[in-house]
Amino acid sequence: VVFGIGILAKYTILILPFLLLVHTLSHRAHWAIFIQGRVWLALGLCLATAGPHLWWLVNTGFQPLHYLADGAGLALAAPLPMQNHWLNPLEALLIMAGMSASAVLALVGTVGWPRWRGRPRSRAERYLALMTLGPILVVVVLSALTGGEMRVEWATPFFLTLPLLLLRLWYPTTGTPAPLKPFFLWTAGLSLAMALTYALIFSGRLPVLEEAKWSTF
Repeated sequence: VVFGIGILAKYTILILPFLLLVHTLSHRAHWAIFIQGRVWLALGLCLATAGPHLWWLVNTGFQPLHYLADGAGLALAAPLPMQNHWLNPLEALLIMAGMSASAVLALVGTVGWPRWRGRPRSRAERYLALMTLGPILVVVVLSALTGGEMRVEWATPFFLTLPLLLLRLWYPTTGTPAPLKPFFLWTAGLSLAMALTYALIFSGRLPVLEEAKWSTF
């Protein structure tokens, strides 16, 4: 039901079940989940919730896809330059790196200098890495394949789990606990600031901005 409501709100939520499917298929121990009746019941509830909207998409010729293509510059009659297939993904990566810089600075300032602990070892760490890096890969691969300017905000869910992933990979889990309280206070304050910014924009108290600009901010 939650996924169905999410589809009605924003199509980018489809990235999440895709990544969950990738994680499930990549671990044989999880394959038994596909023979559980409650899983297929949940899928049916999701489709039933989003069903009216899916029917509307079929009857309107999938109009949101045309909007997507137009926003990404793919609706042009002329073929895109070949350099777009690597320039646009590179630009997206740089923007996401800039988005992550503030979190990394706060992490180093509050917890200390990082120490690389190696690649994810446990299943939980690999799952966290997939949920963090997966949205980035989806946007970058789509941009590289099509040459279009994919909206970077599609990948912004990675920002939610990025601090957790960095904590797991950069800082030891034994010994003296890291001073995480200042970091979590900083991130909580940042979340409140972002929510306030959105409220000011939607209420008209701030000048109207393009979606790509305020969502990246």
